[in-house]
Amino acid sequence: MKSEDECTPLVAPAARAPAASTTATRALTIAFALVGVTGAAVGVASRLGAETPVVTPFKMTIATVDELASEGSSAIKQARAITTHSAENRAIAAKIEANLGYKTPIVLPTGNAPMVEYNLHLGCEDDVVKSRSGNFWSSPVTEARVVYHNYEKDDFFTWEKGIPMKKANIYPGDSQTWAVDTNVPDWEYGFALKNERGEILYEIGDDTMDNAPSTTAPLFQQKECTNMYGMHHNRMAPIDVANSERPGYVDKTFGSCRNDCVLKGDPWEWSDADKARMTAVMKDNPPKGLGSSFMMYGTTAPGVCTLNLFAKAGCGIAQDDIVLHADPRPKQNKMIFDFLTCGRWTGDYSGWRTQAWTSMPEVGPANEQATDVKWKYTYEYKANGLQVDLESSTMPKRFLILAPWLSSNPYDRVRSIGTAWNPAFHPRSTGACQLAPIFSPRVTRARVPV
Repeated sequence: MKSEDECTPLVAPAARAPAASTTATRALTIAFALVGVTGAAVGVASRLGAETPVVTPFKMTIATVDELASEGSSAIKQARAITTHSAENRAIAAKIEANLGYKTPIVLPTGNAPMVEYNLHLGCEDDVVKSRSGNFWSSPVTEARVVYHNYEKDDFFTWEKGIPMKKANIYPGDSQTWAVDTNVPDWEYGFALKNERGEILYEIGDDTMDNAPSTTAPLFQQKECTNMYGMHHNRMAPIDVANSERPGYVDKTFGSCRNDCVLKGDPWEWSDADKARMTAVMKDNPPKGLGSSFMMYGTTAPGVCTLNLFAKAGCGIAQDDIVLHADPRPKQNKMIFDFLTCGRWTGDYSGWRTQAWTSMPEVGPANEQATDVKWKYTYEYKANGLQVDLESSTMPKRFLILAPWLSSNPYDRVRSIGTAWNPAFHPRSTGACQLAPIFSPRVTRARVPV
């Protein structure tokens, strides 16, 4: 028996996110699903020919190349002349509010929604997502889209009408960030990905009634952030926009209710796996842009690593600039700071460019035999240079140096971080240091419809 939710004007009874059935019927099934309503499926089915693999939230299926070659929908929509809402729709809105804990009434669409920047953060997918995605993640993600079903419309989450997102680097901590500024979604939505093999993976949908993990959408029954229409679990744009802790932005991770990939709390208390993941991500995907910041942290027992902040050279040569080379040398009782710009080192270790080891008690004694005192360097991209602060579990945060930029806007060209360990300068032959991002507040955006 269908639930009352499935029979309301908000959702067409035959609609669902792309699903799969048996091998004999899967081509026809995807044809029905892609158009959203059964009456339009005949023309699509007749075009089935060249096969492009698609991973739905459930199983591998087949769709045509021309169906998947679409550029997607525009990120801007025109206002809709909706002035009243049926009692049934108002009742469903109230039920959604109660289910998801939204304290004020959902504003049913009456025209254009406000422009909102949707950010999809990849790199921290959990075991649930991976177990329901086959081998999708073994191939690099090459495209991401916002797929949606708008209020009282008949298109249900089709990839071909999804809103293309662009790669971004606005929120470090991800292996990838995808973003789009749009006012299109006004009701249900979710995210879909395409990998290098041409496979498409949805995060939303149902469990096809067999409860097998491999055929269940990652977001299925994650009720704290999705709404259920019968068998189908989808995100709700009005709620996510209104509940965002950063007005004008919606941040999500693929297939889960977590908003972003950044680890919270005391970094020394994170699991070894989380520390390793975040450090690996930061080495290849450090923060960019003025005002961004990150940390390098560890304990005094393993020691302090060298930090090299690499940026694409501003003078057009192949060799990267090093906008900060922070080189700890406890054997020499000092830490030196240097810069590589257009292939040339500064090599001037006067003044602040050399710090005596004894003037940095946060990092422990020069023999690196101290107990495990926690230390942390913070690096922030200021307009006039890279500010370096230092703190420990026994001493409060303090300003250490401001390293001036030696080329224009290097913070926009940053592309990797190195933490090489030079045993010639350390009593210990090896050391371990971790990296993590620090979130920089965004500029608040007014929720004004376009």
